Amino acid sequence: METTNNYLKEYYKNKTHDLTSLINKNTDNEENIKSMQKEILKLEKSLLTKKEELHNELEKAYSSNFSPLTSKVIIRYLGRTNQVFYDFESGDEVNEPNEEDIVYTISNKRGDISVVVGYSYELASIIIKDCSYYINKDNTKIKFKLLKEKVLSFMEPKVAVLDVEEQTVIERESSYQDLKALDSVKGKTFINNMYNVEYEGDYTLYTLRDCNLKNKSFEIILKTCPKEIMHTLLNYTMDKAIPIHKIIGVSLEIYNKAVSRNEVRLLLDNKDYINGSKNEFYDLDKTESEWFDLIEEMQSHEEDLEFYDISYCLYLVN
Repeated sequence: METTNNYLKEYYKNKTHDLTSLINKNTDNEENIKSMQKEILKLEKSLLTKKEELHNELEKAYSSNFSPLTSKVIIRYLGRTNQVFYDFESGDEVNEPNEEDIVYTISNKRGDISVVVGYSYELASIIIKDCSYYINKDNTKIKFKLLKEKVLSFMEPKVAVLDVEEQTVIERESSYQDLKALDSVKGKTFINNMYNVEYEGDYTLYTLRDCNLKNKSFEIILKTCPKEIMHTLLNYTMDKAIPIHKIIGVSLEIYNKAVSRNEVRLLLDNKDYINGSKNEFYDLDKTESEWFDLIEEMQSHEEDLEFYDISYCLYLVN
């Protein structure tokens, strides 16, 4: 107890107690510390430069098979009170996008984003970049840091992933996280170039890839199916590739008849009647052609009644 009192007495004899004196007591190595700090800063800058150079070299690895997007990629920042648009390549603020631009929307000033940047038609694949981003204080610039590059197969449920930091490349089964970037991109350009068709639909890459993976008749439908029923058939699940008339479930003769009359939608909507599946239920023995002509005639009468605004009752039997 006496020691404590003596210690306190001695402590308060000094009015000031400079705690930093303990840290700064030995100043002999200050020059060494400054020199090391400068060297660390230099190494950090050099590391950043090397990472950029490495990224450029890695891009060259698939450049021979790589087709960049023909449309601009725009990042839309949707803030609480305003919205700002940025060019993905430059990071600069831009005017509102046009119809051909690909737009990704973010709501935070920093975070992660996945963006489609191009295609490899030889590998039937879509190239995706996963990046972290940061928007500056006055919202005039967005900066990106590349995290991963992905080569996503359109034909199989798999993806190759390059981790930029770890410098590892793996191939694995694709997940929803890998596919998110596809939902902002219309699939027309990719589909038309890869299959040499003139697809004019508005399905996204996400939807078209899903259709392709579950429908073995995907290419046949793209190349031979009438436009008015194309999307309906693309969404079918088919375990083998078969022609359009077999997908519908009718003979080639009746299918060609419907095509020549521009009535393929009527054919598809009433296929269970036309192909004879309902004959037993109605105790009938109508041929495909007889069913088709009957339904076409009924539709014609229905259109006439509607044109003249005549009320009628439509009785349906399942």
